[in-house]
Amino acid sequence: MKNIQLDANDFFANCAKNDTNKTTISGRYASDEGKESDITEFITSLLRFEQNNSFLDIGCGYGYLTDSLLALATENKLKTTLIDIPEILDKVKLDKNFAKGTTFIQGNFPDQLNKKVVGKFDHILIYSVLHYVLDPEKMIEEAVCLLNDGGRLLIGDIPNINKKGRFLASNTGRSFDATYKGIALDKAPKYKDADDFIEKNKKGLNLKVSDALITKIFNKYRQLGYNVYLIEQPASLPFSNTREDILIVKD
Repeated sequence: MKNIQLDANDFFANCAKNDTNKTTISGRYASDEGKESDITEFITSLLRFEQNNSFLDIGCGYGYLTDSLLALATENKLKTTLIDIPEILDKVKLDKNFAKGTTFIQGNFPDQLNKKVVGKFDHILIYSVLHYVLDPEKMIEEAVCLLNDGGRLLIGDIPNINKKGRFLASNTGRSFDATYKGIALDKAPKYKDADDFIEKNKKGLNLKVSDALITKIFNKYRQLGYNVYLIEQPASLPFSNTREDILIVKD
């Protein structure tokens, strides 16, 4: 059985060792270079960093987005903790763009960490990570447990397969797909609906990251007393047509 998490670890470790482009190392396309500033603005508008608060970035990655977030963390005097695989954290450390006192934790959250996450946090970010883990629900559950009162958890850039299917089954999505691939419209795949898209592409999809997961997370944490918001991405973000975000706030 394919292990999505191990494959992702190998992919990003290889990128960190052999790639020199800070956009592609982070898992985005080279053509998306420069969009990191839009992503940063979107993230910070939702996390709302405040002076002297604490910040946990789970699967922090390496690249321009990481640089921008660490600069903001320094500016706001945030007590910052970064979690990622060793190869990624080694690259971050070499750049020395982080404030003194930043904590680095190697491994995959919430398991296989080389040391425990200590304390609770005012701002927690899981960005473009959820589809690379074996148990998305457990990751979110463990992250929610680390929220301070008043804390904000952003689960960002979620590639919901149903959302992608709805988009690509639409006339707008099919036209976008043809343009993106540089092919004639009549050569672009045609899908009856989201289910048809999933059925025809399921070997390349993480079937756990779906409407069912989004709905379950939304309902679960609202019932537990959190404020939960499903958020549309701005059009300026690289994958805005097929991705969405969840914000969980602990009052």
